Amino acid sequence: MDHDDEGVPLAQEIVLRRIGQMEGRADMMPLTDADYARLRALILGRTVSTGDEFEIFEIIEIVPPDEPAIVGDETTVEFA
Repeated sequence: MDHDDEGVPLAQEIVLRRIGQMEGRADMMPLTDADYARLRALILGRTVSTGDEFEIFEIIEIVPPDEPAIVGDETTVEFA
């Protein structure tokens, strides 16, 4: 897992772990409350891309781990 200089997981790593959770990958590490706080602070309001030139959007919500979320079979996120 990638961390910053303070030992905090990088936003990209947290996003990948959350996507893995939503896709039901049992081997993905669960996210902690600190992970979610860090993720929200870093990416809420940012513009992201799914890799498709027509799918660029602003992050307005991050679904907590105890709420269902629907994600495609191959979901990827690139920071724009």
